[in-house]
Amino acid sequence: MTNEVVKIKAKDFGLENKEVKGIMRAIMFRGLRKKYNQDWHKSKWKYGNLLNSENIGKVGANLDSYEYAEVIPETVCQLTGCRDNDGKGKLIYHKDLIVNQSRNNRDPHVVEWSDKFGGWVGSYRGLEYLIAEELNEIELVGNIFDNPKLL
Repeated sequence: MTNEVVKIKAKDFGLENKEVKGIMRAIMFRGLRKKYNQDWHKSKWKYGNLLNSENIGKVGANLDSYEYAEVIPETVCQLTGCRDNDGKGKLIYHKDLIVNQSRNNRDPHVVEWSDKFGGWVGSYRGLEYLIAEELNEIELVGNIFDNPKLL
């Protein structure tokens, strides 16, 4: 079991040139764009703040600018605040698929919120465990939207 502090970097949210102070926990979201054009957009996923159930965006530091995208509501997923430990330190979101080396080897587990545990869990065939307690064993392998065949 590990109690590592997961560091969220400003660059993870497009704030490469901004000084960020006092962030205790980043509450960020992602969702699949309703309209995706690979010539205009870097990704079919939009990352940022949840503006409402169908819009995710970013607001400028001085509230002087904003951008947003309409997203498919069923694909909106919250950042867990955890990173996987496969050497790349990828951010883990709700509905991501993870592999836990200490549990069922290569079978993917779905990341879900658990009221019972009061935290983000890996869920597999009705069993749940807190992912924050097993980060050294977890590798992010996809999500349920992009990789449904892994389920």
